[in-house]
Amino acid sequence: MNQKIKKQNVVRDSVAIMKRSSEEYPLNLDRISRHINVSKFKICRCFQIITGTSPMRWYLIYRTHYAAELIKSNGDNMDKIAKKSGFRSSSHFTRSFQSIYQVSPSEYKLKNPNNKKIATHNDCHRVAIVKTMSLLDKESEFFI
Repeated sequence: MNQKIKKQNVVRDSVAIMKRSSEEYPLNLDRISRHINVSKFKICRCFQIITGTSPMRWYLIYRTHYAAELIKSNGDNMDKIAKKSGFRSSSHFTRSFQSIYQVSPSEYKLKNPNNKKIATHNDCHRVAIVKTMSLLDKESEFFI
């Protein structure tokens, strides 16, 4: 197996753990490492090479992207959206969302009444997630 495929497999397996995690199941690099039996250093190195970011940053962007989709698609309040997207508190959710989208979740909802995408300078992060997911989808049944 070539090195690129091995790195993709590490990222794929890590992402599978991330996607299955929930607010009741705290996720950190140690837990991912134990689940896939790969060192934390190797996970970080593979993520940096394949996605251009760290595993936990990728996970944060993934959760905020998921939250943005929930904001656009349903009428849940922000506390419910925060919990559904894996944040333990509304304040952590708001800070994290604002760090990615440059607006608070409430502002995002107000500026987005017709489900229009708000462009930010961090769009490249969300594009990296989409690219990573499509790359992994081609090689993994975890995401089908």
